Amino acid sequence: MKEISIWFVIDVIIKKIWFIIAAVAIVAGATFVYNYNFVEPTYTATSAVIGSNGGIGAEDHSSTASGKVNNTDIAASLNMVESYVDIMKTYSFYEHVANQSEIASYGYTPMEIQAMTTIERRSDTSLFIDIVVSCVDARHAIAITNCISSTITEYMPNVFPGAKIVQADKCISAFLVSNTLRNTLIMGFVAAVVAATIFIVFAAIDNAVKGEESLQGVYEAPVLGVVPSFETNGRKSYKSYKSYKSYKAGSSKEEAK
Repeated sequence: MKEISIWFVIDVIIKKIWFIIAAVAIVAGATFVYNYNFVEPTYTATSAVIGSNGGIGAEDHSSTASGKVNNTDIAASLNMVESYVDIMKTYSFYEHVANQSEIASYGYTPMEIQAMTTIERRSDTSLFIDIVVSCVDARHAIAITNCISSTITEYMPNVFPGAKIVQADKCISAFLVSNTLRNTLIMGFVAAVVAATIFIVFAAIDNAVKGEESLQGVYEAPVLGVVPSFETNGRKSYKSYKSYKSYKAGSSKEEAK
């Protein structure tokens, strides 16, 4: 295998630049056509809630008269948060969300809201639960996110006695996470990297000597002479010999006449 250096990589890319450009054009063009005709821009809105066992006063962040959080309540709350996440992923909860007046007019079914929503615990040692909604309409994404975070504060204590959920972060804007131009540029870049990598790998493992320059590049020594291809010369000689025999045979026949 040849040694790969920056100059080796540059040399391979320069030699194969038109193939790389062709790969980028094909992949980027296909991505653009697909996204332009079949993919709608997607907006993402996020909010967060805090779950506890009810012993932690989330509003003032204290649970005792001394203003200190009880470690027992924290430990209990951490153990309960995962159950809160599971409840927030149920169909019954999304059915309750779909019936809320602020988003009922949008006409989404509970399953549609569930499909566009991701609810995850921020980490194993966190009381925060992140709510992410992805939708083709930015206004709807914001409204649904805030509806979920506000609805769960009333819904959770009814199905999980002793649970306490408070809204920690309200969504005020949505971010565009998928569009035609962005996807086209990303896929074009990926195509360029993949194509260049393939050419570099094949060039590195190709140990065949393809000429005087290739031999000098491998051994870094001057070439004293080039041996001609005996196979090619042999074929030519063989053909010449056959032609000579045919010629002699013809001459002999003429002389006999």
